[in-house]
Parts: sequence; structure tokens; C-alpha cells
Amino acid sequence: MRRRAQAARALAIAVFLLAASASPALAADDEVSVADDGTLTIARVVAIERASLLRVLTDPALASDLAPDVLSKELLQAGECPIYRVATKGLFRPLVYSFRSCSSDSGVTEQLVASEDFDAFACRWHLLPAAGGTEIRYELLVKPRLGVPHKLVRVGQRRSMRKTLGRLVALARVGAGRSSP
Repeated sequence: MRRRAQAARALAIAVFLLAASASPALAADDEVSVADDGTLTIARVVAIERASLLRVLTDPALASDLAPDVLSKELLQAGECPIYRVATKGLFRPLVYSFRSCSSDSGVTEQLVASEDFDAFACRWHLLPAAGGTEIRYELLVKPRLGVPHKLVRVGQRRSMRKTLGRLVALARVGAGRSSP
């Protein structure tokens, strides 16, 4: 029975990662890198003020709409660094994890608090001044607890990040009074 539950969780994670793969290509000027620990970084310069981007990242209602695979986001603990529980798409059941979100003038950092499905989850949004606007550095580390091939994780992670970054830019432009992304 335990083996069947582990197989179901592995399939749920695989479907989560594959679902995240249906997303747009990177912008021509995006920089992509992978650190030794598996953290994937996508950097893009956009003609949007940092305050508009930060407003989207720190507004719980807007931030919940960023990731294409998020089913629900619930505030567990308010405060300077609130804790949220998130459910994401999975094959047989949602994948659930809790994270702490801390923001500063230069971005947002999210760190795993608890999960049965992931050994690691860390997300960082760095918003840096750049010629013509703001450089967005989006870093994401995801380590599923079950045996899912690293290549599959990386492909799903990269595609999900592209879509999330695109949604951030679109929401920030609309919020800044622009009519198109």
C-alpha cells in the first residue's frame, strides 16, 4: 500500500511538471542559468518600474494568479513574513506545501516551511535597477521528495517559470496603467 502511495505521488509530481511545460518561449534577451544546487535563474530587463512589479509580487490576490499550476493559496499566518499554504496541480491529487514569504524593496523571497511532496522549495524575485527599467531575476529551486528524473524537473520548472515571469510583467503593466503586456 505504501509503495502504491509513493507511486501515486511520483506520478502527481510528474504531471505537475509536465503541465507546467505548456508555456511560451523565453524572450530573446532572457538570460538563463542553473546553479550547482539546481537553482534555475531567469533574468529579464523590462521597461517597468520596480514599484509596479513589487506591487504585484506582494499582493496576495495578484501573486496567486502568477503561477499557472496553482489551484489555491491560503494565508496561514499573517505578519512581516506571512506563511501560505499552496495547492498545485497533480495527477491524482493536489501537491501541497507551505512557505514563508518575505519582501523587501528589492524583491520577494519564499522559503519552504513544510511539505510531504518536496524536500526543497525556494523562490527569489530580485528587482534591480537597469538601463531602461528593471532587471527581474527570478530564481527557483524545486526538489521533489520522490524519485522524479532531474531532467523532467528542470524542463517543467523552466517552462513554468517562463509563464510566471510573463504573467508578472503583464500584471505589472496593467497595474501601471498600460493597456497591453
